Amino acid sequence: MKDLLAEHTVSDETGLAVFTGIDVPDVLTRYSRMAKMRMVEVVDARQAAEKAGVSLYEITGERGLIGAVAAIGFYDDPDSAVKVDV
Repeated sequence: MKDLLAEHTVSDETGLAVFTGIDVPDVLTRYSRMAKMRMVEVVDARQAAEKAGVSLYEITGERGLIGAVAAIGFYDDPDSAVKVDV
């Protein structure tokens, strides 16, 4: 999976976050919402991932981990993932 992503990404900051479970932990949902509302850092993504048991992989860079972790919190709500809150 990581090799395939590395082969096909066009970004120099691609990251991969893997969550194995059914119910997304609240810590990930909170992180996802926070990432939409303000700038977050890689350390924020790493902390949320660690608390939720998410595995992280830097494919071509670590900044991609920010969005990779945030995407997990919205996996079942794509409208919220793309909706701009004003």
